[in-house]
Amino acid sequence: MMENREIKFRGLHEATGVWIEGDLYHRLNEEIYINHVIPTGENSRENKLTKVKKGTESQFTGLKDKNGVEIYENDVIDYYYKDQAIRGVVQFGKVSWCIFYKTPKGFDRLNRLSPKAEIEVIGNIYENPELL
Repeated sequence: MMENREIKFRGLHEATGVWIEGDLYHRLNEEIYINHVIPTGENSRENKLTKVKKGTESQFTGLKDKNGVEIYENDVIDYYYKDQAIRGVVQFGKVSWCIFYKTPKGFDRLNRLSPKAEIEVIGNIYENPELL
């Protein structure tokens, strides 16, 4: 049986650089928007379509790190499991979420995030490229 997970995306607001989370929309002119909920009063909310920087849209993995932080595609993480300590980028492989990381010989990937691993989000490739 498949586990249900929340399907949502995030992207950097084009004008402010603030992360926006919600549903992903593509326009015919290749602009990217996130549909998200904003409060409009004490007990009211409305949906708002906000343009985000193209290329920053990232999908939620359905996982959280050891601190309760949601893990998104293109997050830079520290991953500890058994005798492995890896710093890498979360990406979707052919069938699951993977970690791509540098090795002395180039790049490699860990094909599956273990639920028993200790994971910590330390940044993302958009705001913290120096972490890699």
